[in-house]
Amino acid sequence: MSTTAVHHARFRFRCESLKLDERADAVKSALAKTKGVAKVAINKRVGSVLVLFDRAKVQAEQLFSTIVTSLGLDPEEVKEKLRELNRAVSGRKGRRIIKRGLMGAGLVTLGMLTISEKGHAIAGGVWLTLLAAHLYQNKRTLFS
Repeated sequence: MSTTAVHHARFRFRCESLKLDERADAVKSALAKTKGVAKVAINKRVGSVLVLFDRAKVQAEQLFSTIVTSLGLDPEEVKEKLRELNRAVSGRKGRRIIKRGLMGAGLVTLGMLTISEKGHAIAGGVWLTLLAAHLYQNKRTLFS
């Protein structure tokens, strides 16, 4: 399961169990009964659900609880797991690992430039992934 994203009356939730037909159908029918939900789109290949909703009629918190409950999980337990994940990624140790990884991947990327194009591209991809994690960790400072 990954964290949710809420943007302008859009709510996306990812979970591996949404790849199963019966789970995806249960979530879709539960959301269809919720007032304020305009459209529900489930991507079974990825395991995600996208909900378009009216903020005046329903809150993202209610959608989260509906989805998690229809998957047979406890909403409070899932919230706690997500908090733990965010702490691990955004904690001091996580930031240190990402920074060292960025430096190492940058050096490897430069070194691979002289040896192999394919290796350079792979190392560059690793560096970009670590950069995305670094930006996520520092989003409050960078984007305020």
